[in-house]
Amino acid sequence: MDKYTLLLILNLPIALMGLLAVLEQYHKKRIGKISLILKTMFWLSVIIGLLFSDTLYEYLVANSLTDSTPLSIMDVVLITGLNVSLVMHSSQFIKLDNLERQINELHEILSIKLSKK
Repeated sequence: MDKYTLLLILNLPIALMGLLAVLEQYHKKRIGKISLILKTMFWLSVIIGLLFSDTLYEYLVANSLTDSTPLSIMDVVLITGLNVSLVMHSSQFIKLDNLERQINELHEILSIKLSKK
């Protein structure tokens, strides 16, 4: 199996999961419109990069813009690990942002109740 195909098979579901998570968070009103646009653009660029990684490498080699070797299995593993960590980081960031928002709301309610005493 070609290593670029393996890269695509392993990472495309992860990138799609990241994209779907962003859309889900927007529909639950946990992120704003600007955040939706930026995160969607990020995940779409990851997907496009995965789809055209082989073509991009061949273009760079043909135009003498790189002299690196093609992907190794270790490169595939590292890229997959990076994508998994990006999905996890995005999820944790959204959860942390929601918790911060809840703490601020509770602090505001508590301040109002204490000021009435």
